[in-house]
Amino acid sequence: MVVPYEGAKNELVHMRVFRVVCISFFGLLIAGSASADQPTECDRLAGSPTDPRRVGAGIGLYGIEPAHAIAACEAALTTDPNNPRLMFNLGRAHEARAHRAAAG
Repeated sequence: MVVPYEGAKNELVHMRVFRVVCISFFGLLIAGSASADQPTECDRLAGSPTDPRRVGAGIGLYGIEPAHAIAACEAALTTDPNNPRLMFNLGRAHEARAHRAAAG
């Protein structure tokens, strides 16, 4: 038999847990959006000057140093693996490497 007081106590515990989860989730969202505006080494070494979502000035494709840019972008993606800007920059670094290899 459940005493009404115990049911209310359990409901209060569930609401507190829900509140903590919500606050934590929104805290992570806020932290993620703040760091999204901070340029990474990947942005500096491989960011496109024509990317509307770029962070920083960007660099032309032929100005990219592929080895350094690939290493920096792979390192940045380990901390933020779903960031499309970093993935795009890594693709540009690989494209720059391919252009250099083709040029001989």
